[in-house]
Amino acid sequence: GDFDLEYLLNRAGTLRLKAYNRYNDQNYYLRSALTTQGVGIAIRKDFDSLTSFLKPVIRFFKKKKSAPASDTDKKAAKNTSPAPIEETETEKNP
Repeated sequence: GDFDLEYLLNRAGTLRLKAYNRYNDQNYYLRSALTTQGVGIAIRKDFDSLTSFLKPVIRFFKKKKSAPASDTDKKAAKNTSPAPIEETETEKNP
């Protein structure tokens, strides 16, 4: 039968696990699945304004761009061209 299941993953209820099973009565004449199932994780967060919603997102992307590259990253960026291929003695004298 049909069911909707919602399980709270934290006490505040902001993180939930949802699952469902439903009968597809509108498409019963087609040769397709008679039921639809699904599982998902839902996060719920309340905001007072659009800017209070977007501030953490903008801060996340700014932090990614302005993160200083480590020394190994800088060295790897300098050595992006492939090393030259050297001929061996057998290739020089056929």
